Amino acid sequence: MKTKQLTALISNIVVPDRFRKDLGQKLSTRDSFEELQRAIEAHGLIHPIAVVQTELGYNLLAGGRRLKACKNLGWTEIPVHV
Repeated sequence: MKTKQLTALISNIVVPDRFRKDLGQKLSTRDSFEELQRAIEAHGLIHPIAVVQTELGYNLLAGGRRLKACKNLGWTEIPVHV
């Protein structure tokens, strides 16, 4: 299956419950998350997150920590692979 890369509004990306649980656990290692956030701030998002398109927007497939870091940085749009 071929994917396409585009830019999506962060507000249109739904994070499924399974990611919310995992994201909370991974964020407990605060240093690594803050390091990720600093790297994105310095270099941009090198690897787009993966989403699937729905009628209402997008559902997150992969990249929950990157999405959270970009939200924390005040981004309103993010590169995605659909």
